Amino acid sequence: MFLNADKCRKLAGLLGAVLLLGGCGMIVDQTQSDLVSITQTTGTSSAAVTQTDTTPTADGRTVPESTTSELTSGSSAAEGSAEASQTQTTTTTSQSAAGTVKTSSASSTTATASSSVSSSTTVSASDSGTSSQTTASTAKTTVSTTRSGKLSESDQAFLADCVFVGDSICSGLSVYKILPAKNVVAKGSVGVRSIFDYTFKVNGGSYGVVQALTLLKPKTVIFSMGMNDINMTTKEKYCENYKNLLTKVQAALPNAKLCVASITPITTASKFSTNTKIDGYNAAIRDYLAANYPSWHYVNVAPGLKNEYNALRSNYTSGDGIHLAPAAYQVILSQVCRQLAPSSGTTAAN
Repeated sequence: MFLNADKCRKLAGLLGAVLLLGGCGMIVDQTQSDLVSITQTTGTSSAAVTQTDTTPTADGRTVPESTTSELTSGSSAAEGSAEASQTQTTTTTSQSAAGTVKTSSASSTTATASSSVSSSTTVSASDSGTSSQTTASTAKTTVSTTRSGKLSESDQAFLADCVFVGDSICSGLSVYKILPAKNVVAKGSVGVRSIFDYTFKVNGGSYGVVQALTLLKPKTVIFSMGMNDINMTTKEKYCENYKNLLTKVQAALPNAKLCVASITPITTASKFSTNTKIDGYNAAIRDYLAANYPSWHYVNVAPGLKNEYNALRSNYTSGDGIHLAPAAYQVILSQVCRQLAPSSGTTAAN
């Protein structure tokens, strides 16, 4: 059957419409498929965001679950969508503003300690994400705050030209970073009777005490030891040993002011010795210097360290009843400045 031109045009129009509708159906089907895909993708992103929901801590605060996991395991933050990572970082930063431990990013996590001085244990992590517990930051913050509140600028300038020489108790000045290492020449087990048997690290080398002090050239040298002598020598021998030490140091540093600090007290619970015995050795060296070598000075650092029982206050011991906590060194420095520093602005020790 043959169709005329008019019918051919109509048939072509119908065929075109059919093809158009078929194409629309395919587009609709593809659109529905895309919507399903988008919905599934959105669901995945939502799930990733949900993982950062906050979790209550022991003290009632909330922190993101992912942050808590990082601090426990030390691993980096889980990878997720850009939206999830952004949400996690924002949440963590807001928690940090409230004073909790913070993480720096989702891909490379670093936990830093809260600046709260009252915290006894802080959490820190290396750039690789390994977390650890330390009390060093808290100790340092406490000492720094106390020092700025107790010592005047002139006192700190005076201490900058001092070198403290002594035993493990004395070494706490540098261990706790209260004074720079160059201002402390000290080592465990050192006594006045044995100090010439030891070497000390100064300027990258190891030297005897006299040579170490010669290299450092301090204006004031404060000898702070004796705990390792009271059970080993008599009071008379203790004074004689100090005379020998100070004589050699004075010959090497003729213009330096030489001072002997009192032996610090111990707690009543300590069985190492007694405070009565310690007081006896302190009185012996004080009187010996005053009677024979008035140019050498005695510094009594005990005021403020002792309680009503003539013993070291419990809050000033590091735990063994003999060695000192960071706060105790502030009392010692306050006494040193009050008794030695010209025009000292230090307030009285508590």
